[in-house]
Amino acid sequence: MKSFIKQAAFAACLPCLVVADYNDAFVVEFDSSVQLSPADLISRTQASLAASGLDCTASSRYHFTHAVFQGGSFNVDCTNNGVSQKAVLSTIQSIDGIQKAWPVTSAAPAVHMPRIPGISDGDWGSSTHGSSKRDLSQVLALQARDNIAADTLPTHVDTGVSKLHASNITGKGIRVAVIDSGFDIDTPGLSKTNIVYAHDMTDGDNDVRDNCSFHGTHVLGIVGAKGDEGRFGVVGVAPDATYELYRITGCTSGTTDDAIINSFLEAAERGVDVISCSYGGALTFPEDPWSIVATRLFNNGTYISLVAGNGGPGIFTGASPGGADAIAAVGSTDNSQTPYYNWGGNWTAGGEGGSLRFVPGMPFDFPSKEGLTVWTSDTPNTNGCQLLPDKSSLPADLSKVIFLSQFDQCWMAADNSTVSLTKEFGIPYVMYYSWSNYTVSEGPLFLKVSAANQKGAVTVDYETAKQLLDAKAKHGSVQVFLANEVSVADVSLTYKANNRSGLMSSVFTSWGPTLRAGSMPAFHAPGGNILSTFPGWLGGYGVVSGTSQATPFVAGIAALVKQQHPDYSSEDIRNVIAATSRPVKWYDGKGNTGDFLAPVFQQGSGLVDAWGAVHSTTLLSASALSFNDTANRPKELTFTIKNTGLKTTTYDLSHVGASSGYVLEKVDSYQLTEAVVYPVYAEVSINPTTLSVEPGKTATVSVSVSKEPALSEASTRVSYFGGYINIEAKGAADINKLSLPYTGFGAPLTTLHSINRDKSYLSSYNVTAGKASHAEPGRVYTCTLNITADIPASFPGNEFPGIEVFLFLQSRNMSIHMVDAKTGNVVVNSYQSTSEVPWNGSTWYWDGSDDNKAPVPAGTYIWRVKALKMLGDAAKEEDWETWEAGTWVLEYTADSIFPSSSTIPKR
Repeated sequence: MKSFIKQAAFAACLPCLVVADYNDAFVVEFDSSVQLSPADLISRTQASLAASGLDCTASSRYHFTHAVFQGGSFNVDCTNNGVSQKAVLSTIQSIDGIQKAWPVTSAAPAVHMPRIPGISDGDWGSSTHGSSKRDLSQVLALQARDNIAADTLPTHVDTGVSKLHASNITGKGIRVAVIDSGFDIDTPGLSKTNIVYAHDMTDGDNDVRDNCSFHGTHVLGIVGAKGDEGRFGVVGVAPDATYELYRITGCTSGTTDDAIINSFLEAAERGVDVISCSYGGALTFPEDPWSIVATRLFNNGTYISLVAGNGGPGIFTGASPGGADAIAAVGSTDNSQTPYYNWGGNWTAGGEGGSLRFVPGMPFDFPSKEGLTVWTSDTPNTNGCQLLPDKSSLPADLSKVIFLSQFDQCWMAADNSTVSLTKEFGIPYVMYYSWSNYTVSEGPLFLKVSAANQKGAVTVDYETAKQLLDAKAKHGSVQVFLANEVSVADVSLTYKANNRSGLMSSVFTSWGPTLRAGSMPAFHAPGGNILSTFPGWLGGYGVVSGTSQATPFVAGIAALVKQQHPDYSSEDIRNVIAATSRPVKWYDGKGNTGDFLAPVFQQGSGLVDAWGAVHSTTLLSASALSFNDTANRPKELTFTIKNTGLKTTTYDLSHVGASSGYVLEKVDSYQLTEAVVYPVYAEVSINPTTLSVEPGKTATVSVSVSKEPALSEASTRVSYFGGYINIEAKGAADINKLSLPYTGFGAPLTTLHSINRDKSYLSSYNVTAGKASHAEPGRVYTCTLNITADIPASFPGNEFPGIEVFLFLQSRNMSIHMVDAKTGNVVVNSYQSTSEVPWNGSTWYWDGSDDNKAPVPAGTYIWRVKALKMLGDAAKEEDWETWEAGTWVLEYTADSIFPSSSTIPKR
């Protein structure tokens, strides 16, 4: 039985330590012959758990009634110690009428924000502020709309959205669901957005407003901003669409996949045309329930826009469910014009002073008209962590102190643990500043600080910080006066041309492939340094980055396409957006660009072209071609070209390569490559290269890989490659100059390790501290066993024999066994993962409950881990990787209690 898994960031609800009760939650799908009511589901669940000897209580969470997915979710709370998720899952799976069951997992927004060392970023939206109604009145005190044309946003100009708006293609008649955190729908930029329905999944009511987060408000503005009192020309991609809002995140908690699933199903049941969700989880196989629901809804006609993730740069960094079948995962390009939105303040020191500009952060609760004394460490900034500085120079009254620091400076306590200086010293306000070499690619610095005692956070640029530091060094003391509300903030917006990375892939955007070696992402949209609506207490506008921002942009384009082509299926919309996207050149994230195309695994089809997607008279049957690895390479792949125009069209087809690279940093390593690519290309065969298609007709094209790129270590480091099949209609406008991306690998993916042997190790797990440490081979563990207890084994100091297992790449099938070191025989089958419930943690230890309390004689043991390699065949032994940790010795005390029939020797 399972002892304990230390879950990863996106994994299921954290299980308790063995000394506590077991609490978990599960999603189930009913089989086609049954539709259980919530009461029936709970009753059957509790009866089944009781029949299995588990003292558990089940309580309902959500009930799913859509035709594509019928089922529900519920909590399970057990008083038994040592209850395993596997045992509960197996019991639920056996209930009559349940087709499949999964643990509930968590999800997070794909917003890209710098992390502050020592400060938790778990509750990304947990800062609470004043009511939106009060803040709304402050915002309305601003001037009416600035004298800016309605749609001159650089992101709209660069992608053809502004031209569509000028043609009155604005999403009218299309219904869009935005599924996100809470929304400040009272902020001026959203005052005219047509919101017809709202549902708060956190409490069940229809009020989706909050006063603690920014993410949902920013996302909604990108797709649907429309307000007479709005400023800075901010308008949504589809401002005249009809919107439904679903809040899935509370102020003090994250969200879960069942809340998102319920939102998806409800929105689809209500007939929305497009769903936009800027949340994601760790890249996994598409057999999880969220991926299943998203895929089925997409195939049923609802366009789904999901994030690619912010894990880049580098291969295999995507997010789920963006890697699911049919789903178009959206990556990010940087804005061509970086917006800087800031507020005004001033400073004084001695007899001098001046003005300053700052970006309000979270939390934001500053005193009115009162100066704050600037305090800073006397130690210089370092790249690594440094011990907390001397604080003797801090004023006695900390209530009016603001700490000035570089945002990424790391502090550690005497025990070498990373800590927050403001929390340790009790300083309520903080002013972070950026690096001296911060560029237009990084843009303005917006931060969320989640330290418990923090009242207010702002950011300034390096030049402003240097001015304050110089004044402090000269005069000994500096005071700053910061606007605490937008009505007195002297708000300004400026743009700087981004000639560094504008219109190229954002450095943070995740790369593919999917875990089935498929192409990912589908395309890119503007996501780097995006100006959009913000909560009123932050001024109503803000600039942040992420594939979170790119995803609603594409949702808006989908709405524009659907408005002009109501007969298009979700697949048609995805394919036409992909085909009309424009591949972008390579940018390495360090200021260097190449005169060649970025990898397809980074950019997909390229930067979206809304004008082309709406006006193209050609439809392709695919959005990408995946040629897999050399062991699974199809001889050829085909797609069709459909002429939706009024005249016969002749198409010329050609090939252009995109940059290639290696999966592994070096041969036989456990390090994936990041931003290193090569301008070498595959050769492909296209048949035919010219064809004519009559109106309303289709023609088939076949493509095959005839030669892989000339990369010398392709077989050992596993190369990847890609490119585009260019499809150009003769004599036609640019709207019918299309491309279809393809991808492939230059070696079998079974070449790659599944288990990261560099990080995995034999461990001793301290249950009290919840911490694993390296164990020397041969370590002796003296166990007091009580077979009648829920957790039979106990050890001195609560130090249990364990193992830390880190996967290099996610495996469809991983097992952990306790093996007799002398005979090599398996004594206990400790753990078994599946693609539906993959290994999401690192820690495993033996507490006597594994494998239904399987008896374990005293002796010497090893842990054996087996994991199926990527794309491996479970029937082939060579497609498995096996790793064994060092030996450990198990002994028993004289007062141990064994099973009555046991012959287990005590020593």
